[in-house]
This record gives sequence, C-alpha cells and structure tokens, in this order.
Amino acid sequence: MLFLLGHGPGRGVRRFAKGEGGATDEEVPRLRLTDRRMIAWFVRELGPHWWRIAIATTAMVLSGLCDVYIPVVVGQRIIQEVLIGHNYDRAGTYVLWLLGLFAAGAVTQACRANIMHQLGQRLVYNLRLRAYEHLQGLSLSYFHRHNTGDIMSRISNDVGAVEDMVVHGTDSVISDSLRVLLIITILLRTNVSLTLVGLAPLPIFLVSVILFARVARPIYEKIRAKLGEINTQLQENISGIQVIKAFG
Repeated sequence: MLFLLGHGPGRGVRRFAKGEGGATDEEVPRLRLTDRRMIAWFVRELGPHWWRIAIATTAMVLSGLCDVYIPVVVGQRIIQEVLIGHNYDRAGTYVLWLLGLFAAGAVTQACRANIMHQLGQRLVYNLRLRAYEHLQGLSLSYFHRHNTGDIMSRISNDVGAVEDMVVHGTDSVISDSLRVLLIITILLRTNVSLTLVGLAPLPIFLVSVILFARVARPIYEKIRAKLGEINTQLQENISGIQVIKAFG
C-alpha cells in the first residue's frame, strides 16, 4: 500500500512492507496522477462500482445534452420561428419543450451528483479503514520518526482530497469537456467562421491555466506540509491540557 507522508519539496511517497522486526519503509518516487500505477490503482478501487459509474456517466451525458439544447430551442425555435416568423401557434409547444429540458436536466444532474457522492463516500470509507489497519502493523520506530499530527493529517485530509478528486474533480472535467465539445459542434454547424473567431483566444487560455498550475502547485504543497505541523502542535497542546489542569 502507498501511504502519503508529505507534499513539500523533496518529499514523496513511501512504500511500507512488513519484514523481520516489524514494518519497514523505503522511499519511492512520487506518483503523478497520470502515472500508470496510479491509474491502475484507481481502476482497481473503482472497478467493483462500474455500474454506478456507468449510470453516472449516462446521466452526465443526458444532462449535458439538455444544457446544450436549451439555447438551441430558444434561439432557433422561439426567437426565429415564433418572434421573428410570427408563428405564435408553436409558442406553447416550444415552452413545453423548454420545461421538459429543464426538468430532465435537473433530474439527471441530481442523479449524477447523488451517485458520485455515494461512490466518493464508499471510497473514502475503505481508504481510511485500510490506512488505519496499515498503521497498526507499523513498527514503533515509525511513530518515533513521524509526528502524530502529520499522520492524522494524512489519514483525514489527504483521504478527503482523494474524495474531492473523484467526486468533483473527475466529474467536473468530464462533464465540462463534454459540454464544450457539444457547444463547439453546434457552433461549427451554425457558422464555421464565427466559431473559429470565438475559439481564437483558446490557446491563450490554455497557456494561462498551465502557468497558473505551475505556480499554484508548490504553494499548495507547502500548505499541505504546514497543515501537518499545525495538526501536530494542536494535538500536543490539547493532549497536554489535562496534565496542566491536574497539576496547575
């Protein structure tokens, strides 16, 4: 099992294995999200829940189609046919279309969010159980080398970060990418030249995102490292209150 010990510069992931005299640990390179071993770990953990992922993905696609098709109904049907073409007999039908699209989008969105949150909670529950069981098998020297607050931070905050990535990160990336592709497809079918003009700033946006990620990642790593130190100090202060009150 891989157990995250730190996020600061120079820190990585340690792999623990039981050997003679208790558990030992050895330094291994930090794994990136795109690493094959990390992807294999996610596939292994999420594999038993494939049917939930399939339902959530289907709901995600339907929700994206509803969100994208609503402007089409408003622009091409209501504005072009009803308002400009003075075909008021079709107004009631198109209004019902809009209400149906809004309702279908809301239902599929709620279904997707519910399934993904359940999946995230199940994943976090299993991870915390396995991390706690793993800690029970580590040697005494490990707890002597690492602060209690830092270990608590890894079990609580880091596992919670995994949940955020599964529930919000992956879900948002897939759903937003799907919406962008659908919107670009509709725009290209409507007016190719105008679509290319609208997509002209896209490279600048992508470069800005990459630069921001490079600047924000080290700052985030420092914050995570400081969080472990804060938890250590808080744990020591709270655990010492009883002694201070007893003899103070």
